[in-house]
Parts: sequence; structure tokens; C-alpha cells
Amino acid sequence: MWKKMKENHLRPGECFHLLLMGGDQIYADSIWDEVPIINSLKVKSKLTSKVVEEFSLTPRLRQELTDQLKKFYEQLYIDSWSDSDMSYMMASVPTVMMWDDHDIFDGWGSYPDELQNSDLFRCIYPVANRYFEIFQTRTSSNISRISNTHFSMHFSFRNYEVILLDNRTFRTMKNVMSPSQYYDLGKVLDKALFSEVPEELSKQRTLCFVVPVPIAHLDYSHLVERLLPKVPKKEFRHSMNDDAIDHWDHYNHKAEQKKLLDILFDAGEKHNAKYVCVVSGDVHTAGAATITKTGGKRKITQVISSGTVHSGPNRWEFALMNLVTTPKSDITGYNLYLKNFGNFRKHTINLRNFGILTKAKHSGIVASIEMENRENLAHRTLNKFKN
Repeated sequence: MWKKMKENHLRPGECFHLLLMGGDQIYADSIWDEVPIINSLKVKSKLTSKVVEEFSLTPRLRQELTDQLKKFYEQLYIDSWSDSDMSYMMASVPTVMMWDDHDIFDGWGSYPDELQNSDLFRCIYPVANRYFEIFQTRTSSNISRISNTHFSMHFSFRNYEVILLDNRTFRTMKNVMSPSQYYDLGKVLDKALFSEVPEELSKQRTLCFVVPVPIAHLDYSHLVERLLPKVPKKEFRHSMNDDAIDHWDHYNHKAEQKKLLDILFDAGEKHNAKYVCVVSGDVHTAGAATITKTGGKRKITQVISSGTVHSGPNRWEFALMNLVTTPKSDITGYNLYLKNFGNFRKHTINLRNFGILTKAKHSGIVASIEMENRENLAHRTLNKFKN
């Protein structure tokens, strides 16, 4: 897919102006095999063993593990980003990145407190944090960051105000973001946004929120939450549970999901945005959702592009996924539903892909999905937040 992206970029009149990367730029799940001290615990990726909770680090062992972790993350970035086409694109186009769980390891933040607060987890996180900061956010001096305690960012680009939300730094089983993060986001949204938009683009104000895990997605929460208590094997139950808790529609996050939607709609009204767009990834499928207030006329479009390198579900997994989920979910005051991706007559796409946002001539903003092994792109015009 990086080769395809490079070909698009080099086509006359179609060069990309900005790359938005919303998480899982690396996959650190091999940490359980490749870091010698961790491998000796034989916990792999399930993380349900008492071995992890009870594992205690002496100062000497902590330093040894830290050194092993530094070597692991540094080499992982080098190996993951050495593809020539990927390197070309990242060297040629301004790039903004936000992390998600796999940049640390699978499910970070969605595990019980006894694991999140364990010596092992507390040793892993600062190293993953530091290497993310070095490789992906260009160190702590990045002026787009809205706080020095988390990685949420804001910058202006032509008629776009782009806000990337950090959904991992302070994540717990109960909260996606901390109160301090919402306070910092509020300070950004209280500013006079769009103050430097060129006159010819003044009627195309676009608020773009990068939220790594989709706010609106296939709703399987009720099925999972009914089945989990009946699963007899504890390790499998925990593995399923951290995947479920990662989603906004998990009952732990329902109130926060509504809180974030309130913020997005209020921001669109306050700043007189023509478009409010949410860009997400994470779920190994692509698609688009429309989010509306119950009884209201305002619409937010969410575009999902995932993944560019890792394959999506195979046809049997894809069929099962669609069988046990619904493309629509309702929370108090809002309707969220996936829709067919324009000329591509499916609401989810399981091919590897990347997304493109383009201002079409004599038209609105168009979201396109470039897919693996397909010549034609899927196109979908963004809903106008305000006509």
C-alpha cells in the first residue's frame, strides 16, 4: 500500500500535502518474545498470569530490563520503517502521528489495575513513551502539542483546524481520556480558530478530529458483554475483554462517548464549521459513519482507514463479524450509523487500504479509500455539518 501511495503522490496534480497517521505505526506485540527478561516469564500476550502481577524488579533488574526495552523499541522502529516506499513518503510529505495501543503493546490501558500498575508495565511504558516521542512526535519541543503531560495536538492547515486526541497516555478500564486532557482540549476549542484562513477558503471551514479508535463503529458490545461471563477459560475471557473495552461503545465508556460527541458538535457550532470530520483507524477495516443529534440537522462524518500494512479479517471472519454486529448504535441524544462507502456498496471494507481527503473542484470534501488489489477507489462526499 505504501508503494501505491507513492505512485499516487508522484502522479501530476495529485501530490499529498499532509499525512495523518492515527496509531499503530509500529506493532510492539512481539515484546513478549523478543525481550529476554520478559520472555523468561512465559506470559506471552495474554497478560492474565499472576506472574506479571507479582513480578518484582530490583533496581539492578529494572536497569537491565530498561536497556533491553530500549534496544527492542529502537530496532522495531528501524525494522518497521525501513520499507523504501514508506521511507520516501515520510521524507517527502509533512507527517503528523498519534499513537494507539500497539505502539506500546496490544490493549495498553484496557487491562485491570493490578496489571497496569505492575512493576513490569511500569517499566515498559516510559520506554515506549520515549521512543514514540523521538520517532513519531519529533521530541517534546513539538509546538503542536497542547500539553507536556500527554500527546494531544492541534495545528492549523489552510482551511483545516486539525486536533489529534491522545487516547492512550491516561487510559484506564474506566476512562479513555483524563479530566486534564478534556480541560486542555477545552482551552484549544476556546481559541479563535480559523483566524488565518485565506479569504477564498473562508466558506470551507473544516474541523478535523483524529480519534484513533472510531467513535462510531460496528456495534457488538451487547453480544460480547452477554457472552463474556459465560466463557469458561479465564485467559481467553481476559483477551476478549481488553478488545471490547478498547471500543467507545463498551458500557464503561458510554458516558464518555456522549461527552466527546457533545464537545464535537458544540465546537462545530461555535466555530461556524462547514464540515466536522472524525478520522479514525485501529479496527482493521475501513468505512465511514454518519453521526447526528437526535432530531437535529447537523451531521458529522467519520472516516475510518485501517490498516495500511496489516491485513484485515479474512472472508470468514468478515462474514462472522457482520453477522454478530449491527452497523447502527444509539446513545442518549445521538444516532451513529455506518453507511455504504459511496460507490463501494459495503459499509465495511476488509482490504488493506489508506484514506484520502480531497477538496473536489466545484464540490465539497470527498473521502476516498484506496484499496489493495483494486484499480478503482471508493469515494464518499463528506456530510456538511452546516449548509
